Amino acid sequence: MAKNDELDGIERDIILKEMQIRPMPITVHLGDTSAGTMFPIGVGADKVKVSDEGVLLVSSAAKGLRPLVGRPIRVQFYYNHLGLFFISILGESAFGYSIEVPPRLYKVQREKKEKEDYSFTASISYKAKGKEDISLSAFPHSAYNLFVKPSWQSIEPSLQSAAQVYYERYVFNLPIRPHDDISYLISICRYVSQQVTPPAVEGTIKPFDIIYIDETKIVLGCIEQDALLQLDADYSLKLHFVLGQSALLKRMISIQMTITDMYTSGDRRVKCLVGSYSAIKQEDARFLHEKFCGTKFTKTQGQY
Repeated sequence: MAKNDELDGIERDIILKEMQIRPMPITVHLGDTSAGTMFPIGVGADKVKVSDEGVLLVSSAAKGLRPLVGRPIRVQFYYNHLGLFFISILGESAFGYSIEVPPRLYKVQREKKEKEDYSFTASISYKAKGKEDISLSAFPHSAYNLFVKPSWQSIEPSLQSAAQVYYERYVFNLPIRPHDDISYLISICRYVSQQVTPPAVEGTIKPFDIIYIDETKIVLGCIEQDALLQLDADYSLKLHFVLGQSALLKRMISIQMTITDMYTSGDRRVKCLVGSYSAIKQEDARFLHEKFCGTKFTKTQGQY
């Protein structure tokens, strides 16, 4: 990690001194990597103290930490809106749990969006009674890197506590099978946790945001809009790709999909819809998997 991504011992001590005066909430991840995709545990400021020896003392009332005792953890928090983290081992103390803060802290790195050699858009269509086909547009959300697996670090530190509440609720209600990849839920939690400002013009229909896509599903987000798509309903999805530098080289993929899940924020102003593919050609599934997941496509992945 580059030197300018580290905070030295003096800066560390200043931050710990302030945490003694003004406790801060922390988020604990199992493991010592930045992936942080599974079950982050949020601990409120009222359950965290800092000792004079530079040890975080976490109340035994903090839920979910017991299984992590003695294991490597990544502790993240934000100081003056700057995301910081360190790696340590979760121990036990008379207070509940103890986490020794190492000599150096590190800045949380924002994901760098890779420059891709193509862009894409989507359209969702269906037939309405007595009307011509209805078509709705969708565009990739500029803040979401669709070409890497979602990670907890993509969520703004200030929103992680709210996102964690949604994440635990969604995982609890999700029938998970062995080897299921549920990382798309991180993008959903990030989206529904965002702060929403009222639109300038009420009642306008805006394009959907695409916040996740792979060879099995697409996740669409919308804000301050009535449900334009219905749960358990079938729709036609078309993905339009521009390949390379030339706008003349294009590819269109047609897919049949069903809205299988709908997630909403607490105030129901923000919605995410999961469109699961019910019919897709194997060569199209291969294209989507290799472009968005970055790994080779196998025959078993193409069985629908």
